[in-house]
Amino acid sequence: MSIKKLGIIAAVVLCMGALACFAVATEPKASDTEAEAEAVVQLADPAMDEFAELYPNQYQSWTASYIMTFGSTAFGADFSHAALMSKIPAFCAGTGKSFTSSCLSCKSTTFNTVYADKGIKAYNQPIEDIEAEYTIEYFTCEACHADNDFETLAPNMVTFTTLAGDAVADIDVNTLICAQCHNSVGKYVYGLNENLTLENANPYRYGISYDGVYKAYLEDGQIPIDAATGAAVLTVAYTDFDTYYGSNHYNLGLTCVDCHMPQATAEDGTVYTNHNASSSPLENEDALARCLTCHKAQGVESAEAMVEFYNKAEAEFAAIMADETAAIASLKAALVEATEKGATGEGIDLARDCYSKAFFYNIYCTSYNHGSDLRIAHDPTGLPKLAQEIIDLCEQGLNALK
Repeated sequence: MSIKKLGIIAAVVLCMGALACFAVATEPKASDTEAEAEAVVQLADPAMDEFAELYPNQYQSWTASYIMTFGSTAFGADFSHAALMSKIPAFCAGTGKSFTSSCLSCKSTTFNTVYADKGIKAYNQPIEDIEAEYTIEYFTCEACHADNDFETLAPNMVTFTTLAGDAVADIDVNTLICAQCHNSVGKYVYGLNENLTLENANPYRYGISYDGVYKAYLEDGQIPIDAATGAAVLTVAYTDFDTYYGSNHYNLGLTCVDCHMPQATAEDGTVYTNHNASSSPLENEDALARCLTCHKAQGVESAEAMVEFYNKAEAEFAAIMADETAAIASLKAALVEATEKGATGEGIDLARDCYSKAFFYNIYCTSYNHGSDLRIAHDPTGLPKLAQEIIDLCEQGLNALK
């Protein structure tokens, strides 16, 4: 690999912990056990030495959260892109998670070539078959940067760019580069066929919203029936973009990069983009400083106060979520009982419809990717309202069964 080409690739370690196709040697975190420390995979690639020398700040920020243990994973508080994306097959083997060619559609630009060659047959194939035919590079720079132009951002994952189409034409590229993987429409890839293709599916045809996407999934026959409740139930993942779209922060002009990859200053004064997108903005001084540009008007004067402000909002949301979780559980139990008894009629049909929506909408509140303490910032106004809407749906469903 030439230094010129290396420079093009390495300078732009992409927003989600790119260059995972390269190998990294790292030290385990202090919190790891001795067994884990001994099991850390030590990978070597001479190109990384050159990369680290040419672009030390991007390199260090990318590797900041990296840790991969042999046979298991140890991410600490972070769910590191750098670790996960460099050894996806090993990760899936260690956790028992399924891994097919469809998973590649938001994890490798190699999939673009596979799709160009195979069309719809590129999806839902055993990953071993694809690996036997192609050399897969996971999350290279080209996923978020234009080929051979490391200063230009561009979402290059063919699945999202085609599925989303014109619906995302006017959205800032600093959000789209993350949206191409962190979206709620990715599960379409498991239901594509000769009639429902990547080109005609159009899952955002009713808007980028929880109810619009639900309607599209339902119309396209993408939501299977749960035998226990008789309701159409689908779990989607990585709803970050859809949740964030149209929120207060979105409308203020903030992008994913602003909070998750803020500008940082090295010790020598060099300004660079922090490529550790796996870390929490609450633990990043530069991200918190960005928060304060607006929140000081609310009396939040310091980074510590900003974290406290956020945690209070998250705690309030968690309280609503506790009520929501209980409501969904109650409706499910009632539906299971009614289904076991063979109930029919408009009442149970309505209850199933309410449960189906509540279950789907709940994903937008629980935020699969962030867990229990990093949700509310994506939509501090809309998410509590959605949680209450879910509670109301469950109450309506329960009343329909009476």
